[in-house]
Amino acid sequence: MTSRSTIRQPRRPRTGPAVWAALEVDDRSLFEHEFRAALEEVAETFDVGRLTEVVHRWRPHTVVTGCPPPNTGQRRAPVVQHDEADGIDWPPEAPDRA
Repeated sequence: MTSRSTIRQPRRPRTGPAVWAALEVDDRSLFEHEFRAALEEVAETFDVGRLTEVVHRWRPHTVVTGCPPPNTGQRRAPVVQHDEADGIDWPPEAPDRA
């Protein structure tokens, strides 16, 4: 019988600052814009659930971009898959990032 060990990366915190820090520089301004708009909405409605929605919507994007969890000092290669049959790379490059 063999034992199998799995090394896992630390979980990313589910906070606005943690998501912002894990995003690539180009995406930070988009996150900031959406987060600040949610803050304005919260100021009117007192419903902080909108902020949670923004953070939870952007958090998976930090994993896909390949940025390391905050404060680990590591840098992982971006996740890119290439479909030989169609010649398509995923995730697609934005026109300004090519």
